[in-house]
Amino acid sequence: MAKIKTLTINDEVTYPRTVVEAVEGAISADGAKYPWVVVNLPKPFVGTIKFSYEGKEDFYPWGEAIRTFANGYGIASIPTELGDEFLLDGEGNTTFDTSKFSVTMIQ
Repeated sequence: MAKIKTLTINDEVTYPRTVVEAVEGAISADGAKYPWVVVNLPKPFVGTIKFSYEGKEDFYPWGEAIRTFANGYGIASIPTELGDEFLLDGEGNTTFDTSKFSVTMIQ
C-alpha cells in the first residue's frame, strides 16, 4: 500500500499513514461532506463558475461575482452545494450522477 511521506513542519514530525487511512479519516471527519468536485482552471482565470445539475437550480460555489482564480483549480463539496442526499456513504457510494452534472466557466 502506498505511503504518504513523513513531513516536518515547525520541527514537528507528522507521521506517515497509508493513503486509505488518510482518505477514511477525511471522509469520517466531523462536518466532512464528500464527494468533492475539482475544477481545473487556466492560470489565472478571471470570471465565475456555474455548476448545473439536472433537476436542481444552477449554483455558483464561489459566488456569482467575477473574481480571479489564481491557483489553477477550484474545489467544491457536492453535498454542501446540492444537498445531503448526495453524501458519500460508509461504503463509498453516492447518488450523485456525473452524467447529470456540468460546469460552465464564465469570463
